[in-house]
Amino acid sequence: MIVIPLQVVANIAQVAIDESGPLVQDWVTWKQIFLLVDVVCFCEVLFPIVWSIKNLREAARTDGKAAVNLMKLTLFRQYYIVVICYIYFTRVVVYALETITSYRYLWMSVVYVSNDFDCAVNKFNSA
Repeated sequence: MIVIPLQVVANIAQVAIDESGPLVQDWVTWKQIFLLVDVVCFCEVLFPIVWSIKNLREAARTDGKAAVNLMKLTLFRQYYIVVICYIYFTRVVVYALETITSYRYLWMSVVYVSNDFDCAVNKFNSA
């Protein structure tokens, strides 16, 4: 029950740290801590979904209602994984681009996020 609020607080804190900039003491450490908390919360949410799908598969063999629930839960799992992968992939790639590129090419990270968002929206529209 505490996982989702913790994830929200970690994301808000990460935004606040990002806005404060690297002048704050231990800025990189705090960024990494909040990212780790976010990833752990993601796993804590995903694990019960996967476990429920496993149990519903077993129940679907004998019950038709469980088959419908299994289909809905599997669809939700796919949606959740796509959204979270998009979020984490853009964070990691943007962080890597900002770290390894010079100041002149920082605009590449913004272009990447913009293009990646367009690809994700088009993927959902075509489905």
